[in-house]
Amino acid sequence: MRICVLGNSHVASLKLGLEKMPDARKNVSMDFFASRASALGALRLENNRLVPTNDNLARSIAHTSGGKSEVVLADYDAFLVYGLGFRLPVMQAQLSSAVQRQICRDTLVQALNFRMCSMVRQATDKPVYVGHDPQEAEGRKSPELSRSLPYEAVYDMMRSELFRDDVRLVAQPRQTFANSWFTKPEFSAGSTRLDIGDAKSNELHSEADNKHMNGDFGRIWLESFFPAVGVKTAA
Repeated sequence: MRICVLGNSHVASLKLGLEKMPDARKNVSMDFFASRASALGALRLENNRLVPTNDNLARSIAHTSGGKSEVVLADYDAFLVYGLGFRLPVMQAQLSSAVQRQICRDTLVQALNFRMCSMVRQATDKPVYVGHDPQEAEGRKSPELSRSLPYEAVYDMMRSELFRDDVRLVAQPRQTFANSWFTKPEFSAGSTRLDIGDAKSNELHSEADNKHMNGDFGRIWLESFFPAVGVKTAA
């Protein structure tokens, strides 16, 4: 199976995670088209291809993909759009279901992730999967969320919203969670900047960064994702 991955700095954990999975790499090929922050917003759909519209983005995706200058959608069996500003919202449990659904919809349409999904869906009916930003790692300054909905409840609502657009939301694996909302700190420790071929590539994030995850997180995430799309993870 050939999978196209579109994303931002959060893709670094997946790339590192895939390197830890030699058996899975015998059964799947993943091309990563990524750049930091919202730079992927400069991709445009032209003749069933996603084409960069500035030189910096062109250099980034060529580096992360191993030399490909554009995304030829027909080359892939499935697509994974990962990160790109799609963070599950914290929602109070006492809100009505209608308000909760509207919050989910508003979160979706404001994210670059959703715009990327929409462009891909315009050009192909092949499966499109979405990975939201990792849940922040738990820390001393993490807010108290006892009156908020747990991850699974918000995930289920967001999955239903994306289903309306023929896009499939992928859950963060339960084993990565410290509690009902935050990720275990061990999966954020030692995370590195996305390698796009510049001087900052592969630098460690600051100790205060609790949003980016490391290669161990990426491996666990992919170990959960691959069976769902029919990829064997063991010999």
